Amino acid sequence: MLPISAVYSQERPHEAIGQQTPACLYTPSARPLPATLPAPQYDGHLLVRRVSRAGTFRFRARQLFLSDTLMEEDIALEEVDDGVWSILFYDALIARLDERDRRISGESG
Repeated sequence: MLPISAVYSQERPHEAIGQQTPACLYTPSARPLPATLPAPQYDGHLLVRRVSRAGTFRFRARQLFLSDTLMEEDIALEEVDDGVWSILFYDALIARLDERDRRISGESG
């Protein structure tokens, strides 16, 4: 018996795609992708921290949880207001840190 994902992709037709299966419409990307991404390059004024295997990083002598998705990746912190820091991964803003209460919130606040 096929796994449920194979049934939905390879055997079960979908009305939204003209009663075809998703597998019959799949085409691999023509864009070449690297086997590994290059390490991020952060500007010199940013604080660079390594996320631990537990998803934490050190800031001002404290261990703060960010995400285990980023384990062993380098992130950068940039102070954008008095005590408020942007947390960046490559060039993406992923969160804000308020150092007064050590609260990390989603990028929109």
